[in-house]
Amino acid sequence: MAWIFYSIIILIFAVIDAGNLTNFLAVTELNIKPEMMAIIMAILISYSSSEDAIGIAFFVGFMADVSGTAIGPCMIGYGIAGTLYSRIRGLIQFEQIRYQVLILFVLTFLSLIIAEPLILWKTSDIMPRMIMRILAASIYTAITGPFIWQAAEYIRKLLGLPQRQTDRRF
Repeated sequence: MAWIFYSIIILIFAVIDAGNLTNFLAVTELNIKPEMMAIIMAILISYSSSEDAIGIAFFVGFMADVSGTAIGPCMIGYGIAGTLYSRIRGLIQFEQIRYQVLILFVLTFLSLIIAEPLILWKTSDIMPRMIMRILAASIYTAITGPFIWQAAEYIRKLLGLPQRQTDRRF
């Protein structure tokens, strides 16, 4: 368990997500950007044990809440999506790009479809075309995510960090 390393990586991505660093990637008038926290959650869960993966999912959700507008909804959404992924990740070969795209799309869609309505309910804001924004952000994350995933894999090899921990119980 490399919690200090994971915490630093998650903090870096939270700062990137909270700041204006991803605004240059925004498309359309809806300001659709890739969900950086979903990308880092998928990467870290893929390389950790199931017990650590659940903690990572909720911690990433908490950091997404801290960098967002309301505390709580993202932690629930990311926690549920990450927990589900940690339970089925033994069935998926995440080394292949097509599976990375699938994982990122499903994780982003599931976490946003849970978190966004809760954020709207909590803040009483009106978000135009919420489903369209969620679907577009999921597709955009699935397209851009594998590039970050490949960079993370290269950095993991450079630092000599361990490969995926297998703890399949089924």
